[in-house]
Amino acid sequence: MNDNILNYELQIEFNSAMSLYKDRMFQNSQEKFEYILQYSPNHSDTLAMLGVIQSFSKNYKLAIQLTTRAIKSNPRNEKLYNTRGYYNISIGKFNEGIVDYKKAIKLNQNYTEAYNNYAMALKDTMQWENALNIINKAININNKISILHVTKGKILLDLQLLGLSIKSLDTALQINSKDYNALYTKSLSLIMNKQISDGWQLYEHRWKTNAVNSSFLKTDKPLWNGSNAYKNILVWKEQGIGDEIMCSSLINDLAKHCNRIYLLVDIRLITLYKRSFSSNVILIDPREPLDDLEYDAHIPIFSLPLHFKLDPNNYIDGKKFLYANKLTTDKMKKKIQNENHKKICGISWKSGSNTDGNARTIDLLKFIKLLDNGNLIFVNLQYGATAAEIDLVEKKLGIKIFNKDLVDNKNDIDGLASIIEACDVVVSIDSATVHLAGALGKDTHVILPFKSDFRWMADVNKSIWYNSITLYRQKRDLRWDNMLKEIKHNIQ
Repeated sequence: MNDNILNYELQIEFNSAMSLYKDRMFQNSQEKFEYILQYSPNHSDTLAMLGVIQSFSKNYKLAIQLTTRAIKSNPRNEKLYNTRGYYNISIGKFNEGIVDYKKAIKLNQNYTEAYNNYAMALKDTMQWENALNIINKAININNKISILHVTKGKILLDLQLLGLSIKSLDTALQINSKDYNALYTKSLSLIMNKQISDGWQLYEHRWKTNAVNSSFLKTDKPLWNGSNAYKNILVWKEQGIGDEIMCSSLINDLAKHCNRIYLLVDIRLITLYKRSFSSNVILIDPREPLDDLEYDAHIPIFSLPLHFKLDPNNYIDGKKFLYANKLTTDKMKKKIQNENHKKICGISWKSGSNTDGNARTIDLLKFIKLLDNGNLIFVNLQYGATAAEIDLVEKKLGIKIFNKDLVDNKNDIDGLASIIEACDVVVSIDSATVHLAGALGKDTHVILPFKSDFRWMADVNKSIWYNSITLYRQKRDLRWDNMLKEIKHNIQ
């Protein structure tokens, strides 16, 4: 009996399982698929569907195992390789994923979805020229598929070929005017290209994509529209803590339009924010219910730039707006032994981001070796496990990095603010630390990867968010050396 042909009774079960799946009754459908496997253990479609269901709960390893069994049963099915490629990419196995996409394309040279996924995998591993070549092949096969032009737009955005990126995204929107991924990606390209008024308008489409790891607030109150008609406004957090800090620079602008602001922020920011904002800004603990708050309108914090951050040449507004605890800062200065009156330099060198953390991370040994000018005392601002790296620097270079008995750099943000305030200068990769240092008005030197975030725009060395920040941009060769040498010269 062919393992991929079910008898009449099992086919009825399979059809029923598929109906349950389409109705999003995944647990019930899974039970039926598992029942089928008891009698037909190598049925490829059943195995593949169980893999899909496992992927919904991010159980990608099991999804890979199930799909691999499906492939063994049906090795000529290009869709199975494409699906397994997606699962491999989802757990960071890019090489395995790329191999799967290649196999899918070999089986079907007109399989545009596999080409698209292959191009995205190349893009995410910084093989941008190869990615462009692959996506152009897909577009040559069928130029009427909007997602292909979106992917091309994303690749060109990474390369900061912004005019070409916008052109590709416009092509996608001509095909499908409601392609929200195209609208969202175009917003990033526009903002990077200093067309920020149009960019912030399109950035509102982020909620209709998978790009934002936050949920839109459920409320019957209206979204704030920039008017003075509302007395009390709720501003609620979204995305990461660095994003919250950055957009909090606009809270004082919002305060001019209302009597009271309820500010829902990460709990780690509350102590610092209470010290820094006026009494008409009420800090809300995210663990508390919002039902009793008397607000008239609401706005997600990353929508504030739509109303207040429209001039790409306005660096003056990026002034200090957060204030560290002075007593704690003084204690930190005493802990940092500086008998020779050297310049105190806070450092952060690696990112824990699942998406582009590796592209932002610099080996600490190289970081210190290239940055040290003999007149610096280094202080650790990095969160996470750093002791082994710091010990290696001291062993190899004879340079001490102050690290012990300070604060928990990840969870004690108020304490971290005091450490930053105790520093003369901060040198850091793009991270939440940069936003905190900029908000404190600290002289900060930011090391940006070649594929930099849209908020820093392109071809500028200053930030519209913080006037104390200087930006250094990696070249296409992806080397850090010249950037660190330039910072070394600038902070001596």
